[in-house]
Amino acid sequence: MNLKKEETNIYRTFRTKIKCFAYFAVILSCFVLLNVFVGFSSAPFYDKDAECFEYALTAECKSLKSKTARLYFSELLYGALMTCQGIISLVLVDNIKKMSLAVLLRRTCKVCLLLYMLLFLMRVGMFFNVHAHLKLVIPDHEDKGFGSFFAEYIDDESGSIVMTLFLLSVFGSFYILNIYIIRQMNKMVEF
Repeated sequence: MNLKKEETNIYRTFRTKIKCFAYFAVILSCFVLLNVFVGFSSAPFYDKDAECFEYALTAECKSLKSKTARLYFSELLYGALMTCQGIISLVLVDNIKKMSLAVLLRRTCKVCLLLYMLLFLMRVGMFFNVHAHLKLVIPDHEDKGFGSFFAEYIDDESGSIVMTLFLLSVFGSFYILNIYIIRQMNKMVEF
């Protein structure tokens, strides 16, 4: 009887950890996807001061729109991966004793660690590409520097830097949480 109670407590512990990860992944993916769809719909030229008009596109504006779409698409992939991880985690919470789901979550986290790093590096490259091209469209564009990485629409330079640092820390903690979940899934499979 004591062994059964201890086993139940261990599964409850795993369930709590996985549930926290799942909700974090789902909430973060909702934020990322919402940001992407707002960007696709209302900011096709990345900056609100761009003198580009949808029905009279110059070559520079067309190129900027294309580069911006690629940037948002990379973020869309990031959000989709987080959504998949969140869904797998939520299914595992409901079926905690299914080891095939634990193995699937572990593999997903391992693959996503690599993909998140590649998507981040791609986003950095695309960010610099978009900003270099933005100077062609808006010659007097005030670059906020590091703050423009995630917070282009915040007018205050220090506010945009604070928001970018905050978002980088949230994404960084999610990345580290993937490593933690891999370790927990290893323990769970061994158990």
